[in-house]
Amino acid sequence: MSSIARPPVSPRHAGRPPEDVDNLLRAFFRSETPAPWPALAMPERRDLPPMRRRMALSSRFALAAAVAFFVIGYGALSSRFPVEPTGAGPAVSLEQTLGARGVNRLRAGKVVEPTRNGGEALLQWERLPDGLFMRIEEKRPPRP
Repeated sequence: MSSIARPPVSPRHAGRPPEDVDNLLRAFFRSETPAPWPALAMPERRDLPPMRRRMALSSRFALAAAVAFFVIGYGALSSRFPVEPTGAGPAVSLEQTLGARGVNRLRAGKVVEPTRNGGEALLQWERLPDGLFMRIEEKRPPRP
């Protein structure tokens, strides 16, 4: 069986339990502070000279230039990010998906396509001036 030896006790703290840390700290800081606290000596009051007109104008000009810089920067950066759809129109235009040549070649048409479930669907589309009209109709139901 092994025993743990306690560290030697320092002579400054002899007779005090190690748990008495609060009282030790309080006694130390009270011994370091002056016994009668010195009275507050207020500094002399000096009046500052008024600000020069030229300095006031230059600081206002700098503020106006900074505000203009931030507004122009905001406008330039916001034009780089896409606008979220508002629900008034399609989120993606035909030109964005098909390109200009693809939109010009788009004609009305219809096709029968197989579905994942084994059925068939009739797809009909027609180009309108403000977008694309598409109709999907189930021709044959899926197999059970």
